[in-house]
Amino acid sequence: MNAKASPPIPPAEWIVAGIGLVVFASVLGLMVWDAVAGDQSPPRITVQVDSIAPSGDGFLLKFLARNDGGETAAEVVVDGESPTPGGQTETASATLDFLPAHSERRGGFFFKTKPDQNTVRLRASSFREP
Repeated sequence: MNAKASPPIPPAEWIVAGIGLVVFASVLGLMVWDAVAGDQSPPRITVQVDSIAPSGDGFLLKFLARNDGGETAAEVVVDGESPTPGGQTETASATLDFLPAHSERRGGFFFKTKPDQNTVRLRASSFREP
């Protein structure tokens, strides 16, 4: 049997393979480091008014929810309360599907009377672990 020898692997292929190995090892190392030494603190959710604008026959209050904790929160319920001139309180609620660690999401409430940015109260009332 006469077997032909395969041609040598070109240097460019070795270089590309080496770069791929370095990238793969780096990503794997970062994932392991994050799992072992990363921020594992519970969600720390804060909510603040982003803007208030007329909308249809009422007003739209847009809010910004921020998670400064190390874990993701799912099904985050955000509640809003706005005192009205007549002494009543309008309430609204919104659910954010996911609020990952160290991230922010936006949402909004519809109110019949114009909310006052200084008296409106916003808070995250609950979440679920994903």
